[in-house]
Amino acid sequence: MWPNLTKMSVDVIRRQGGQHWPSLSPMTTFVLVHGGGFAANCWDRVVPLLNGVTVAVDLPGRGRREGPVADYTLTDFADAVVQDIESTDATDIVLVGHSLAGATLPHVAARVPDRLDQLVFVSCVVPADGERVVDTLPDEIASMVEAAVLTAKSNPGVGETLDETIASAIFCNDMNPADTRYTLDLMVPEAVGVTVEAVSHEGLAHPIPRTWVHLSEDAV
Repeated sequence: MWPNLTKMSVDVIRRQGGQHWPSLSPMTTFVLVHGGGFAANCWDRVVPLLNGVTVAVDLPGRGRREGPVADYTLTDFADAVVQDIESTDATDIVLVGHSLAGATLPHVAARVPDRLDQLVFVSCVVPADGERVVDTLPDEIASMVEAAVLTAKSNPGVGETLDETIASAIFCNDMNPADTRYTLDLMVPEAVGVTVEAVSHEGLAHPIPRTWVHLSEDAV
């Protein structure tokens, strides 16, 4: 589930979106939104493969947006992405999300549709309108997430990084030992409360072209 994309994978994204990106050029702006348990630096190996300007977003509670991670909401996440979009002059943005970012991208699209040329969902979880991320998970994992939410509520402002054994099974099932270690070292505490918030599809009503990238070796 971690975006350890190869050059081939990035070329596939370009080809799949090619019908919508006739003007794709070095001036295209890619805004990259990480998945759960990571920060902007999880895109470090992807950025050099993209032909354009890149903005890797740190969602609240990590990186340059440090704070009490347990307190943040999907609105806070969308605010951060919109802030980074509005810090540029770009109106041809390709907004890319990975994994848990699938819950945030529709909220961003509702806020700044005129700035977006394309939405790219990389192995994303996108609950049905009004449903929650936790509703899309297998029962065993959903139970773990709901327990983590309760723990976060009883210890406000405190967050824990996912256990390495569980993280390895979820994120690194198809990785070699070196890439597994690299990935685990990037992990940060997550605002687990966002997984039990209802997701709105309001933004997906806008006619913004979108590409879905399914990673066939995902464990979840």
